[in-house]
Amino acid sequence: MSKGKGLIVLAAGGTGGHLFPAEAIAEKLKQNGYDIQLVCDKRVLSLLEGAFLKTKTFIITSIAPRSGIINKLINILLLFFSTVKISITFLLNRPKLIMSFGGYPTLPAALSAVIFRIPLILHEQNSSLGQINKLFLPFAKNLLISFPNTKQISSKYIKKVVLAGLPLRSKIITLINSKKPEKNKKLFKILVIGGSQGARIFSDVIPQAILNLDQSLQKKIQITQQTRNNLIDGTINTYKKTLCGYQVASFFKNIAELYQQHDLLIIRAGASSIAELMSFQKAAIVVPFAKAKDNHQYHNAKFLSDNSKIIFKEENGFSIDWLSNCLKDFLNDQQKIKNIETSYNAKYTSIHINAADMITNFITSTLIQN
Repeated sequence: MSKGKGLIVLAAGGTGGHLFPAEAIAEKLKQNGYDIQLVCDKRVLSLLEGAFLKTKTFIITSIAPRSGIINKLINILLLFFSTVKISITFLLNRPKLIMSFGGYPTLPAALSAVIFRIPLILHEQNSSLGQINKLFLPFAKNLLISFPNTKQISSKYIKKVVLAGLPLRSKIITLINSKKPEKNKKLFKILVIGGSQGARIFSDVIPQAILNLDQSLQKKIQITQQTRNNLIDGTINTYKKTLCGYQVASFFKNIAELYQQHDLLIIRAGASSIAELMSFQKAAIVVPFAKAKDNHQYHNAKFLSDNSKIIFKEENGFSIDWLSNCLKDFLNDQQKIKNIETSYNAKYTSIHINAADMITNFITSTLIQN
């Protein structure tokens, strides 16, 4: 039985992009006296930290989503099984509200909200509405969006839409508000975050682009690169041929700290990356993953490009020669970094920093109204 103000269920898909905004809301709701239950799949268990370490977790039964009729049928049956199981838990301890952050693992919780007429709030991280959120929008009380003009929202549901931003975890907000470290004028520090998919292009292009630079410029570069395990050795072998400093790993836990410490970011266009860039106001080269669902990374990057001077480069143009010339320009004139940092549209620089508080207040108001 619930011991606090009541139970709120947060459902998040199987990636950090869905999980971390949910964690930011869990932090605030717990501070406000609510009991939290997380619904997710086993893929995010290694990412649980902060507010979710001591949170009751319901793991849905599923397999990795792939194309093919048999795979899809198996997943449908497993999701149905998970819906039955979670419905039983909701009968024993009825939530006051369910908030879904998208991704197919949220389907059982969202469907149970519809069945039991539990208030359902959706949160969309990307600039294009995801399939699960699109499916449940007719039944939801509200859809909270991270970026203006989010695509794929039917006009008949526009009254349900609220621009809320993408909530950031408290540890990230603390860093954003802290004093920025002094930059090392002798070194040009580059951070490369490849994301969980499609990082090969960064390992193929970036080390070779640095190798193409004059040795006098190579010596000025310190690079920190996240890449897949199977690409680490090849990436390091190329960097060994250069005179730059380098650190290569498959995962960095201190991403926010690394944002602060580096001059230039080369990243994908996942929603969390875009929100963090806008909040930290960093110089960046943003390369959207071309095969992202509904091309949502393109739309994320386009929004950021329209509201800052970051360099928006699609995969087909992200070549060794292009990047070599781009890095040479930055190294020869680092005022260009400053120009990007100060170019962010002030209208949006604080929206994500304030999103967790705004959404928590929105949830509280919804519960009062019900």
